[in-house]
Amino acid sequence: MLQPGLPGFSRANWQSTIRSYVTAHPEYADIASWTGRETADITYDDVDGAFTRLLIDKGYLAAETWADARPHYLVEVKTTTKSCSMPFFMSKYQYRRMQDNSSHSEENLETVYVIVRVFNLGTDNPGLRVLVDPENMRRRNELSFTAELWSVVMTEGPDR
Repeated sequence: MLQPGLPGFSRANWQSTIRSYVTAHPEYADIASWTGRETADITYDDVDGAFTRLLIDKGYLAAETWADARPHYLVEVKTTTKSCSMPFFMSKYQYRRMQDNSSHSEENLETVYVIVRVFNLGTDNPGLRVLVDPENMRRRNELSFTAELWSVVMTEGPDR
């Protein structure tokens, strides 16, 4: 797993039930299965603001609102082997968690829900999009959610 240089970030932040599947890879042969209650694939308490500053610098969060915030991050990783416009799926629990942790009103600065969208996986040109506060993106019609399993489609923007 990548070590992004964030204080306090380690394999322990990967709190997903799928951890048990990576033990087939020699680099992860020693990783223990996650047995706790899953809230997101990756969780991170940004105690010194490093991750929040990175998201501000990249334009995902507004500096005037988030500069002094130290939120807890819930990060879901969603992958497909096709383009970014290919639907991906969320459970009803993920959808509810996304709605419960939206900062659209800028009143909730305690928790930030993020989807890391990985696409073109297994090709020579994989891509990545970061969807910070996808509930707010849904409200702005940037994401379209359909059905109970929430097939999600990017409604604008190029594949990057």
